Amino acid sequence: MPALETYSDEELSYFFEEYIKDKSCKTPSEFFSELGIDIEELKIIRERVFTINPDLYRLFVNSWREKNIDRKNRVERKNKQRVSKILNLIENVEDLDVLEFWKLIPYDGDDNFLYNIIDYVKKNHIEKYYDFIGYLARKRILYDEGLLRINPDEIKSNSTLTGDETVSATSNKFIINYMEKHNIPMIRRAYYDVLESYIKDRDKIIRDVYGMGPVKTKKIKISN
Repeated sequence: MPALETYSDEELSYFFEEYIKDKSCKTPSEFFSELGIDIEELKIIRERVFTINPDLYRLFVNSWREKNIDRKNRVERKNKQRVSKILNLIENVEDLDVLEFWKLIPYDGDDNFLYNIIDYVKKNHIEKYYDFIGYLARKRILYDEGLLRINPDEIKSNSTLTGDETVSATSNKFIINYMEKHNIPMIRRAYYDVLESYIKDRDKIIRDVYGMGPVKTKKIKISN
């Protein structure tokens, strides 16, 4: 982007008008970064627009607030849908794979996120509450140490000893990459569940990370 000094007041105001009209619920930093404007430059532009056109700036702030509320509502609706899908899978699938659970579970970075979800299920899906609690218990998910956050960079740089198996730093990179790809919470229990899956079938995890899909087996026809 050219230096800010080269833009007229009208052009800078135009950027703000476009943000107000935008329907994507992006934050100002997300929207303006697409125009090549970084956070520090955005601060300068906001000061200039506030000075030259206070009414436009007021509309910008209101739009920002409305988009923020809309974005939170969208996230909340999506999270409720994901929880409902988990509950339905637990009810209808004989033994839901724990990795599929982690891929679906909403995670907001709160250390109490799972307890918040449990409270939500109890209040809104009481008929499926005990099945949900039972699943968490069977999969050894519901214990405090398991919900502790992990440091992905630290894990990728070190090996992990689990039982008689030593998982190398290289293997840990695949495990963390798999978690990042599927938005699996960076917490202790989820890491060890992916680690266990990796030990059982490392090719499956590696192929998934590279987007290669499962290995296709050929059927061999035996003639008499």
